Amino acid sequence: MTTVTVEQIHRYPRRIRWTIEFLVAVAVALTTFLAGRMVLRYLWHHYDVDDYVLKRSPLLRSLVDWLDVQRLSEIPLQPVALLPPLLLLAGTLLAALFLRNAFPTVRTSGRGMLVEFAGSWLPIRWEDIAVIKATESPAGQRYVLLVQTRNQTLTGWHRLYSFVYRLGWQRGFLITSSIHLFDTLIKTILHESDRTANLLNLQPAQLDERSTSPLFQFLLSPVGFFSRRTAAEETVAAASGTVDQTLIEAFYPKRIKYLLGTATLLLVALAVLRYLGYWRRFIGSVWPNGPAFFQQAAQPAPESHWWLLAAAHLMLVLLVPVLIFIWTLLPDMRAQPDGLAIRYFRRWIVLPWQRITRIDAADLSEHNHVLLIEGSRRNLPVWNRLVGLLFDGRGNPGILITSAISNFEPLLQRVLLAVSRSQPADPEHPIFHDNAPAWGIRLLLTPSNTISRLVSEAREDPETQTIMLRRALGLFRVPLALALLPVLVLMATLLIERALLPTPARLGVLFAFLIWGMLEWPLIATLATAVENNPGLDAEQARPFYLYPIVQIPRLIPMALAMTLALLSVDYLPTLLWLGAAIWSFLLTAALWEELYGWHGSKLLLMGMAPAVFQILSLLAYGILI
Repeated sequence: MTTVTVEQIHRYPRRIRWTIEFLVAVAVALTTFLAGRMVLRYLWHHYDVDDYVLKRSPLLRSLVDWLDVQRLSEIPLQPVALLPPLLLLAGTLLAALFLRNAFPTVRTSGRGMLVEFAGSWLPIRWEDIAVIKATESPAGQRYVLLVQTRNQTLTGWHRLYSFVYRLGWQRGFLITSSIHLFDTLIKTILHESDRTANLLNLQPAQLDERSTSPLFQFLLSPVGFFSRRTAAEETVAAASGTVDQTLIEAFYPKRIKYLLGTATLLLVALAVLRYLGYWRRFIGSVWPNGPAFFQQAAQPAPESHWWLLAAAHLMLVLLVPVLIFIWTLLPDMRAQPDGLAIRYFRRWIVLPWQRITRIDAADLSEHNHVLLIEGSRRNLPVWNRLVGLLFDGRGNPGILITSAISNFEPLLQRVLLAVSRSQPADPEHPIFHDNAPAWGIRLLLTPSNTISRLVSEAREDPETQTIMLRRALGLFRVPLALALLPVLVLMATLLIERALLPTPARLGVLFAFLIWGMLEWPLIATLATAVENNPGLDAEQARPFYLYPIVQIPRLIPMALAMTLALLSVDYLPTLLWLGAAIWSFLLTAALWEELYGWHGSKLLLMGMAPAVFQILSLLAYGILI
């Protein structure tokens, strides 16, 4: 007896649809404004504006001057200046079309499906469905499916979804587990495809769970993407196991290497373009009668021709450590008889077993584990200090290892065995630390539970009841980094992007900005102890000085990204990231005060806003200085 499929409608929640519509509208409006502004500038430079109209309307003159501050320049804009904003607008419109139709409403019946696209419906017969490719989160709770069809039942735009999913080119559309009655929809598709295939003697739709999407794996679970292997990767790793028992090789999956490599290469390409832009501006400034292509880049005229080249190379000096850090964040390695070999680019650096000073192991979940192997400063590159700074805030040079690497457990056992044999045991200062704090990583994933653990461990430590200079200086690296990153953003804007000379006055401003940023730590901690004037909690008066820097470790990520974009002369985004870091500091600090002092209501709101207000004041000072 055949069952009749009842017609059903599957929609996504309004919060998803409305959020996408809002973001798309804002992005299209912003890029349209930028493109329209450039078109008006081009027209005004070539055809000018009627002075009679500007004299009759002062408001219009102010608007024209705001839209085009270089309207009276002797060198008119060239048509090539229209290309970047128009390409940006075209890319935004393409992304808008992609996102607005990435979550379509689906209607099912006994004859087939109707898939929403651009306000209309596209009919798909059950026999036209070829394959369903599935990507799931590590916990198996969220899914992204790509439904691909055999015939041209979908539009050419639907090839983009296969391309984004896994560089395919067949027509398809996406279904996520957020859709209404997700399980029912997938069962209906598979059942009706099988039924129709049996009637027409065709190949039924295949559910392919091995063709996962690296992009959607990352979006579904960033932690699992970097710290967990898929079933297919486990099979490949087992098949290619190490034959030589004295040499344990460990490699990360290609998806992780591709992601880090693509991010690095993209930044390299932007840096090269920016570097060539400085040379173009330099040639235009020293060659006044040269081609208009160079003359346009020389506006406004720099204070010094030669400082343009110095600024270009200063940009590279600041960007190179960032590029190396991203490229070598998760290196391949192998355990050798003489030590742990780490691959940096195309060469191997050996860290002798006796030079390993500490091993921190953190269990993020049942299947996600992270290790930090700290070594001596002589054996590890200087950029490995950034790994230690983000891991727990101490800033010691270390190597980050996640459970996504092949032979994770054999590698860990070999490292522990080799280190224990090469170094004498010290019960008071053990090398291996299980269930390590890893404050930086844990605050990114589970901030509430991490702050509760942080406060609990601080209360169990009697040294946190008083301010000890030695211990406080051990936390100095995080406040210094948080104060230094805004200074680098300001320096990138003034001395590099605008190519202003580093005069003593400007260097003094940068130094004063650094001192201002360093005051955040003692000011916020002192303010918290002053507000909590409870004689019964004298032991808690010193703990804000120890806890506040650790809680602010996650702010390093958006501020480092803001600095990188500022060096590449990207507009608006550094300011937005800075503002986002300020909001993040409010959420983290409020959670800290609630856990430490039990504050609630307006008191918690005001004290949580203190670091955010401090950051906003710094952002306003940055806006004034530039």
